[in-house]
Amino acid sequence: MICLLGISIVNAQQKNLWASTNLGGWNGYGTILKGDSDGTNFHAVFSFSYADGYFLVGSLGIADNGKIYGHTQEGGTGDSCTVFCMDTSTYQYTVIHDDENTPQYGVIPLSGITPYTDGKFYGTSSGGGANNAGVIFTIDPVTNAYTDIYDFDTLTGGYPWSELLLLPDGKFYGGGYGGGVNHRGLIYSFDPTTHQYTALYNPSPDSSQVGISGNKLLLATDGRFYSTCQDANPAHFDDGYLFSYKPGDSTLKLLHKFFWSEFPVAAGVMQASNGKIYGMTNRTQYDQGQTYGEIYSYNIATDSFAIEYNFTDSSGYGGAQIFTELGNGKLLGSTMLGGRYGFGVIFTFDPQTRAFTKLLELDSINTGAHSTAPFLLTGVKTTYCKTLPTHIADNFCSGTVYNFGNQHLTAAGIYYDTLSSLHGCDSVIILNLSSSTVSVSWSNTTDSVITTNSPVNLTGGSPAGGTYSGSGVWNNIFYPDSANSGNNTITYSYADSNGCSSSVSKIFRVVTGVENTVVSQLQLYPNPANEEVILNCGNLLIKGQPEFYDVTGRILSVEYTRLNNTFIYNIQSLAPGTYYIKLQERGNLVCKRFVKEK
Repeated sequence: MICLLGISIVNAQQKNLWASTNLGGWNGYGTILKGDSDGTNFHAVFSFSYADGYFLVGSLGIADNGKIYGHTQEGGTGDSCTVFCMDTSTYQYTVIHDDENTPQYGVIPLSGITPYTDGKFYGTSSGGGANNAGVIFTIDPVTNAYTDIYDFDTLTGGYPWSELLLLPDGKFYGGGYGGGVNHRGLIYSFDPTTHQYTALYNPSPDSSQVGISGNKLLLATDGRFYSTCQDANPAHFDDGYLFSYKPGDSTLKLLHKFFWSEFPVAAGVMQASNGKIYGMTNRTQYDQGQTYGEIYSYNIATDSFAIEYNFTDSSGYGGAQIFTELGNGKLLGSTMLGGRYGFGVIFTFDPQTRAFTKLLELDSINTGAHSTAPFLLTGVKTTYCKTLPTHIADNFCSGTVYNFGNQHLTAAGIYYDTLSSLHGCDSVIILNLSSSTVSVSWSNTTDSVITTNSPVNLTGGSPAGGTYSGSGVWNNIFYPDSANSGNNTITYSYADSNGCSSSVSKIFRVVTGVENTVVSQLQLYPNPANEEVILNCGNLLIKGQPEFYDVTGRILSVEYTRLNNTFIYNIQSLAPGTYYIKLQERGNLVCKRFVKEK
């Protein structure tokens, strides 16, 4: 099963890989290659002619009718590009739309096509349309109808290069090379149901910010978009960046800068099953000795960039597509140039061992030359699981970890997870996660010095409704005679409706050496106690009966026996915990604390 985050594509027999070349073949205008699912046995099954259209740089698609669909960048009537389909069994090729006939509906496609749950393919053209700034179109495999459904303009964004990325919210996401409010490209979303277009990010006119070059976006497991782009500073226009972006942010997060000698591949990046992001660079540098680009990785868990493999002339160089991960964990890719014949190669790269293996040397005549379009995996039948995503919203406390599937989240945002059913279709869950931060203060946070045994009412904690705790505190009142001699840490704690809490503390210092005859004559023992506790009041003149309280301030009825000025309490029925006995001696209010053990 291939999960495309919102569309689950279930293949009954995933047994063939398809690729294309831009030139060569027996007709001279490129080929369509067919191979086994492990990347071996690639061979040409069709050769483009000029009239067919040629030069595929975007992705192919497979429909339920068993045909492959694609959009060429060159050829056809007036060299204006064509939309085609090819039967995967007979290799019968049919042009179903020629851009030259209707340039007002789009020309110069660079992105390829993306399947949607309605069974149609969606794609973009970087030119033409009502505003000559590109379009979003659909291809219906049932009727072979091509339809322009949205026209870009240079103000809201134009010249879309990137393949559309479909997310579980049912929207497509992409990038435009030009246009936007600052004419530096943009990141946008498009709802295929309502045709609502939304510009999400426009680079500022400040030359220090990068421009969006329209490369395909990747939604990684951390909920952020990743891709590559150009430097917007004209002095460094040939340089580029690996970046990440979170919808709602005002800037991109720049992860690595590529200098012109290693300009990032135009196709973008992919995330492998090991969690790392992989891409290729495709430029060479002549003034400091020729280099051939590299395979690189970025570890989103450790925020680290690494060169995994350096291309050479013999290995092939000029990587120009996004990797495809095979079932064995290896990454399948191709180069435009190099290799034995100079026309590029098809290869695998093992992320675990860093082993690079050439699978096919492109020789122009027999195989075609210069493969740049992404690979396509097909089987006997493909069905689209038209399951609607489940939206949930939740809140967590800042500074904690929120577990969502296999993701351990520490920041608010939009996150995605999938649950596979017995039928192989994925149920997509979209989490809108917000965070709560509780700010607690105590209006009088200076330390207090207590020189008497008079109870102190604890007030000033904000937000109101919290609780005070610490040695000598009972029912939000501090009793010095029940506290420890010296420093006592008293804490005000508050929890909001989401269960998020915070606290602030201050020191209450009970000064020893201040004689208090009342306290010195009171004895409460044993403490802790189990069956009974004894309060010996000495020679004190007790007013009324001592009162028995739990930690909530609730008065308890506890059986006791009085012998003169000594009270013996039967506490066997009390639950384990902390309790208080309060009594009055003339004008003095005294509170003693004890602990009931199990």
